[in-house]
Amino acid sequence: MSLKSKLILAQALIILLATGLVSFLSYQRRAAEIYEDFQILVQRTAGTAALNINGDDLAAIRTNADAERPEFLRIEAMLNRVRAVNGIGPKEIYILRPLATPDDTEFVVMVETPRYIGNRYLIRPTNSEVFRAAIETGEAQFTAMYRDDHGTWISGYGPIRDSTGKVVAILEVDTEISRFLAKKNKELATAVGITALMTLLATAVSLWLAGPVTSGMRDLTQALKAVGGGSFPKLDPKGRRDEVGQAIEGYNAMAHALELSNYQLQEAVDGLNAVADRAPRLFLSPDRRRIVESVLANITARPGMRTAEVTCTYRTSDSGKDEETVVAGAWPAGTEAVAEEHYPLAMEGHEYGTLTVRWREERLPIDVELARIWANHLAAVLATKEGSELESRSARAEAMQAAGGSFLAQLDELERSLRVTEPVRSPEQASGVTKAVRRIELFKNELGMITQRPNAAAGPQPRAIGEVLEAALGHIPATFGETVEARSNVLTGGGDRIPDPTKTETVLRSLLDYAARAQSGNPKHEARFVEATAKRGRDGAARILIQSNAPALDGGTVEGLLGGAVAQDPPPGDGLLTLPVIKMSIESMGGTLAYDPGVGFGSLFSIRLPLASAGAA
Repeated sequence: MSLKSKLILAQALIILLATGLVSFLSYQRRAAEIYEDFQILVQRTAGTAALNINGDDLAAIRTNADAERPEFLRIEAMLNRVRAVNGIGPKEIYILRPLATPDDTEFVVMVETPRYIGNRYLIRPTNSEVFRAAIETGEAQFTAMYRDDHGTWISGYGPIRDSTGKVVAILEVDTEISRFLAKKNKELATAVGITALMTLLATAVSLWLAGPVTSGMRDLTQALKAVGGGSFPKLDPKGRRDEVGQAIEGYNAMAHALELSNYQLQEAVDGLNAVADRAPRLFLSPDRRRIVESVLANITARPGMRTAEVTCTYRTSDSGKDEETVVAGAWPAGTEAVAEEHYPLAMEGHEYGTLTVRWREERLPIDVELARIWANHLAAVLATKEGSELESRSARAEAMQAAGGSFLAQLDELERSLRVTEPVRSPEQASGVTKAVRRIELFKNELGMITQRPNAAAGPQPRAIGEVLEAALGHIPATFGETVEARSNVLTGGGDRIPDPTKTETVLRSLLDYAARAQSGNPKHEARFVEATAKRGRDGAARILIQSNAPALDGGTVEGLLGGAVAQDPPPGDGLLTLPVIKMSIESMGGTLAYDPGVGFGSLFSIRLPLASAGAA
């Protein structure tokens, strides 16, 4: 074989391999990116839409007759808006309610007609694991690509929660991507055609004007390497009329075609990203904000802080550019402060934000020191949360317990320093030290209710629910005499036991006390009572219901009381807890507290607490 033929063959092979490899790699990379964007699109669409649905509204929707209920029509209208924004068909978005059998569900809300509310639907085996993950973790999920008789799909699952935070339904969004796969195949065919055409053109040019190798061949080789790296440089033929000049012209045409194809694929990716970006993003964890709000509510509920305004500004990203501000005890605009202190929220060399306290009245020096201790406690909580969100209430309780340990140690040290202070010289000074020590003891008592852990070896042993409930109810007649009647009804079995009876009894006494005081002295009701009922829930946990014949407060007021945003009036009795501390104590034991203002004649508090295991009992 002649040198001329070898050069022609080598040139053709180089162009064929280079263009073929670049086209193949470019196609694979774009296909993977766009596939991932489709998954993110359905996940965000389902997840953000589910956040706008109240799971309690779904409980009343059971049959096609419920399609005229306001709850169904409201949710249907919202799904139609989501569908219009994201280009989703009427059959591609609906709400499913999980049933007792794994992977068995029923339709609840859909936008297409005729309705089929209550029809059963079995989750595909390929999607079963992802569907269960959405229910168990409470986070939006997406499936892999799958095929059925109607096409090729990717599905997203968004969990819908009720007022207690439980996942009661799943919003499913399906997206058919068969048309997009066809477009990708067309792009591949175009790239292959361009590769073949350029190879044939280069070979023809080489056959027509084959000649000696020039310096232009080196330029062409370097340009082909650059194409493999993702760039498309243009070459100047510099007036060449030989084989090298023709090859450069062929390469420039190929580079232009590949660059255009790459630009079109990028436009498709940008279009998908633009659709996904229109969905709102929840950057800040609600769980982190709830902890901050609870801590600030406890600060403003303390003596010496009830007329203070407390502001916490903390960062919400590792970069520190994003931050959130929470205010407790906010004053009317234009109110002037007597004093103002700023405390950095720092832990182990990392600063997480700032706690600012403004006093409207004169405060004791001890209040300044206690505010600094609260800041250290808040920094410990934020540091515990940094890097990964706590996934459950039990994990949150662990974080509160760990942070509370260092907080209690600081209170102990502060109390010791006050007790060993040199003898005071005036009754006023003595009174101030006594008030400060008493204030610290109150803080330690309430914080201990939040952070304590049951100790199986030395701590309180599990006791029957009935015993704990009766002990708490015994507090009512002792406090109010015959003006308030205390009733109980324990429906659980004798083996149902509360793991931490001491903390539970204090919580129940405080809540019963509040229920009794809230209606005490109301002449409109001759029979004044508070009633407690205990039973085992379907989930195996204890459900304790506390009801009184007091006029029901609206839910917003009670939410303000539980969060510490509204002052508790009347305040709790001696040795009892405020509503924010009651809520945090229950959550530290892995339980929940809810208030329903519309049950029966009066108001109703509902407590859910885990039961002790058979071994512990």
